[in-house]
Amino acid sequence: MRWAAELSLLLCVLGALGCKTVELGLSPRFLVVDRTPESLDAMSSDDARVRVRDFTAPGGDLEFWVDALRRNLVDGRGYVLLEEGKVVASGVGGHAMTLEVSVGGRAVRYRVAVFVKVQKKDESAIRVVEYVADKAGFERHLPDVNGAIATMRPF
Repeated sequence: MRWAAELSLLLCVLGALGCKTVELGLSPRFLVVDRTPESLDAMSSDDARVRVRDFTAPGGDLEFWVDALRRNLVDGRGYVLLEEGKVVASGVGGHAMTLEVSVGGRAVRYRVAVFVKVQKKDESAIRVVEYVADKAGFERHLPDVNGAIATMRPF
């Protein structure tokens, strides 16, 4: 999925990778296919994908990074914003967006949750959780993904 690779590249540009271990309690419907201390990639048998990435950026609070991400996805890449709002992971507030885009003539839904911890004036820790699936299958795994996000420890 080219657009997912482009988004991952965009997030890599945001800053150097952090060093905390990424954990996400996904249901057994998802198989973890790649894991590093700063990332986790999982997939379901019907090709739904979940990615978690940790980054360190040269500053910026949650509002800044959500606005940058929204502008990139909606204005820059043509995603349609379906909904957005606050999300909480183990008591830590973040922001989530659900979007849709056409890929090869097929509707694809994308949910991204962003958590930011300003560590110093010029350093922020960022965790991004991405969930993507075709439109027909998106709702099937959404409760599992949202449940995993709610119980994860972002920092």
